[in-house]
Amino acid sequence: MKLYPNLKTAIITIISNTIEKKMVLDHEIQGLFKKNKQWGARDRRAIAQCSYDIIRHYELLLHLSGSKEQIIETYLEQLDENDFFDFKKIENSLKDTIPFEILYSLPIDLLKIFENQKVNEWEANWKAMQQKAPIFLRVNESQAKMDYFTQILDEYQFEYQQISELHYDNLNLKLNAIELKHAIPKNHEIFAINGPQFEIQDIGSQCLSILSNPQDNTKILESCAGNGGKTTHLLDLTKSITLHAMDIEPKKLQHLEQRVQRMFGKKVKTFEATAEEISNHKAWADALYLDVPCSGSGTFRRQADLKYRINEAFIQQKVMTQQSIIESFMLTTKENTSIHYSTCSLFADENEKQIEFIEKQGFKCQSFQKLETYKYSGDGFFWAHFTKK
Repeated sequence: MKLYPNLKTAIITIISNTIEKKMVLDHEIQGLFKKNKQWGARDRRAIAQCSYDIIRHYELLLHLSGSKEQIIETYLEQLDENDFFDFKKIENSLKDTIPFEILYSLPIDLLKIFENQKVNEWEANWKAMQQKAPIFLRVNESQAKMDYFTQILDEYQFEYQQISELHYDNLNLKLNAIELKHAIPKNHEIFAINGPQFEIQDIGSQCLSILSNPQDNTKILESCAGNGGKTTHLLDLTKSITLHAMDIEPKKLQHLEQRVQRMFGKKVKTFEATAEEISNHKAWADALYLDVPCSGSGTFRRQADLKYRINEAFIQQKVMTQQSIIESFMLTTKENTSIHYSTCSLFADENEKQIEFIEKQGFKCQSFQKLETYKYSGDGFFWAHFTKK
């Protein structure tokens, strides 16, 4: 890979802003692309690849190079004949000679948080999250059967693997999932022609909706619906539900409405999550989904830069937000309401300790499930099911 001086300068700027200023890596890359429209596709791919790889392996590359100034050159020296960063080769040669946190680029502050939060098998979980995230699709079987959709993938000559079930500890979940070998370009015609038939969604996120076992003829309320990934999955798993989706961000709800309309027609009502709207849903829900904002500590596979933004204050702020959401939406429950609480976190403060908090609201935890990254190829998740005491 050849990098001209201006591209190296751009990468250094991206890395500096990500680590020192705690900026979001994706935003930094896209911001520079907008300012430098003269860059071609090759230059953009090189900048993105180098930036993502260096951030993921920053502590290791810093150790190997000895200085920040040499880190790009050190990185380029480690690329194979296909311009691929061969971490396995480095791992095999150095795993017995340098500390875990350097080899696997785990910042010391985050290491302490993993220990304090009592993350189960934290070393194995972190090693798993140092791998590149797989690309998963969820086939909407209410729109197209799996066999039909795989024929479409074959016609486009996409390489993929069908995943019809997931075995995880004692779980055996039926899935309509696809793992792609390579990403689909954003401008590919499959999105325009076959878009309603599938969603890009992590396999663990798919599991959460299946674990909740949504039932027909129920009124479902989502407290933090976001862009609608869970919304569309719940609709795909059922035939006759009443679903109300709430969020504090109107733009996300607009996107959700468009997403649902594209697949299912007008099957969802959306509401901005204000105190008034929550009050209007008093004792309304048969099932309440609390897919709450969290630290995202189970998602380092797909956002390695997050390791520089997580600290104890950040976690506790998320915990407080979660508890505020839980308290606010208790108003919407009734005697037979089921609560499904979930995060994409591995941290006890956001998971097991929140079970205690929800039980204090008058609910009893019937079951909970962790999905840990070292045990399967998806992100880290936590899910818990509650019913009235």
